[in-house]
Amino acid sequence: MRAYSQQDFEANPKKYELFKTAIVRSHLFTNNAEQDIEAGTVVAIEYRCTARNQLLRRSEPVYTLKGYDVDIYANNLASFVL
Repeated sequence: MRAYSQQDFEANPKKYELFKTAIVRSHLFTNNAEQDIEAGTVVAIEYRCTARNQLLRRSEPVYTLKGYDVDIYANNLASFVL
């Protein structure tokens, strides 16, 4: 599983707008606990925007997970596929 690469994003930012699927790197907890997403789950993604990740102090792509009411930073995903 190839993890998200900040260096690759900075070199090719438009590429990250094209990805359609990815794998969740770690368990995601949701508000209602009914839609938790296990690590290793393949999810359909849609590019939403590039936003500042204050925790890591850098800009990253943000994706909407289709079928879930969740937006997620790219560093929580891996193995992006067009």
